[in-house]
Amino acid sequence: MKQELLDKYNVPVPRYTSYPPANYFHDGFNDYDYADALQASNNQKPELISFYFHIPFCHRLCHYCGCNSYPVPEGEIGKAICEKYFPTENWERAYSLKTGIIKRISQYTGLNFREVLELPYSFFLLLNRESWIASYQSSKDGRKILKNLWRLQQTEADEDAIHKFTGGRQKWQEA
Repeated sequence: MKQELLDKYNVPVPRYTSYPPANYFHDGFNDYDYADALQASNNQKPELISFYFHIPFCHRLCHYCGCNSYPVPEGEIGKAICEKYFPTENWERAYSLKTGIIKRISQYTGLNFREVLELPYSFFLLLNRESWIASYQSSKDGRKILKNLWRLQQTEADEDAIHKFTGGRQKWQEA
């Protein structure tokens, strides 16, 4: 790489920190000030709003991250860090919501959890759909549900019958 290119880009530049930036915070800055700052930002260009959540232990470091971050080590140490700082809550254990979709995709594709998490989002969505269908195809009840879903997609609502059944009332007009 040429030195002139390095010199050109080796300059301080703004980077993402937080919104509002840290220099806006002071002892008198409270929850209401924060909400006001967010609202003012949303009123400027709400279609450009984004969210960034920083977790200090990442699966891998992002090339743009300026935060104090460390990749979670493999093995027992990584497991201990996750158990200490990201404990699974009882409701997550009971309903397997934390990793249910990832687990289903992993079982469907043979990919490990990390490989599933690294999939491009569009491919992740496709595999989510395909693995969901495959999970229902594996049982008699599931196949019945899929058949009913397909049948419902093929039919149109009989709006006259619905109108007659509801006595002409719309759902939001119910007494």
